[in-house]
Amino acid sequence: MLSFFSEHEIKLMLNVNSEFIIYLCVRDESSQKGKTMVSVLIADDSIYMRNLLKSILSESEYEVVAEASNGDEAIEQYKKLRPDVVLMDIVMDTGRFTRSGLEALETILSNDPHAKVIICSGLDQQTLINKSMKAGAKAFVTKPIEPEKLFETLTMCTDLRILNEMGNIGAGRAATVLSKLAKQPIQIALPKLETGPPHLVTRLYGAPDRFVTAVHMRLQTEPDCDALLVFEPTEAIKIASIMTENLKNSTPEVEQSAVKEMGSNMICAFFSAIADFSDLTFVPSEPSIITDSFESIIDVFLAKQAMTAKSALVFQTLFKREHSSANGFFLIIPSPEFQKQLIEAGKKWLNRDEIPLAPQ
Repeated sequence: MLSFFSEHEIKLMLNVNSEFIIYLCVRDESSQKGKTMVSVLIADDSIYMRNLLKSILSESEYEVVAEASNGDEAIEQYKKLRPDVVLMDIVMDTGRFTRSGLEALETILSNDPHAKVIICSGLDQQTLINKSMKAGAKAFVTKPIEPEKLFETLTMCTDLRILNEMGNIGAGRAATVLSKLAKQPIQIALPKLETGPPHLVTRLYGAPDRFVTAVHMRLQTEPDCDALLVFEPTEAIKIASIMTENLKNSTPEVEQSAVKEMGSNMICAFFSAIADFSDLTFVPSEPSIITDSFESIIDVFLAKQAMTAKSALVFQTLFKREHSSANGFFLIIPSPEFQKQLIEAGKKWLNRDEIPLAPQ
């Protein structure tokens, strides 16, 4: 039986003077060692960094099986060993076929689209982070690296498949309700789930100072968790159009209320799905709608949680009807305690024969 790492995406960020990319899969070595180990390939042109990472990983269930000093070697070792995890420096010495870790990433993903990727970089490499995420990397972590935080993030990331399942169940429920409200079929898809430090989310999804419209709800009961459905202004207009198309008299006030209703249904459906997985009861606040710079909105909620949130979940969200669609982001900022409950709920779900279904 494979460990939780087998189908989950892992997203981290290190903190040293080099950048890294992490690929995750899992092999089962239980027949050899009595437990599942996660194999690791480290690709970095700094021998110091390779040794530092080996030292950190040696204290866990990770086993470093190979090293590479440039992108060419990383590609060769990946094809040969199919490691569970690859740590790759983004900026490395030029090889015969690759000039950077980013090119190695693109080559590996072209050969293995299911390779799991985590980018580890400093904020000064933001452009490369964005390019890597667009190329197919699944995660990012920032420097400097603290082992405790690294493994906390790993714990969260190993359960991404389950969290994605919760999101999809919530999306299905929300789509059912919204289709009835709008009197037309509406589908909600969550094509991608990523996670990373909350304060960096805005940097990975466009300019931090750009204006967005966000519907926000927060749990009134402990533990804390903020949830936001975020749209670019043009996408918010599309959402309003979808929700008010069958209304005879639509005003800007009505359209804003429709967007709020859409967000409220989506967020409540997600918390409901988590409750079904965990057998817990969540009481969300009344929804509020905010238009401000993306960075300012996130900073407000981080301040309310006293900056204790370590990870944010970001679901890319697509609202579809017959002839049009609208895009947004569904953002969850959990407190450490709520994050713990999410993980425990996921582990409980793994031991069930059935999962909660969305209403038909």
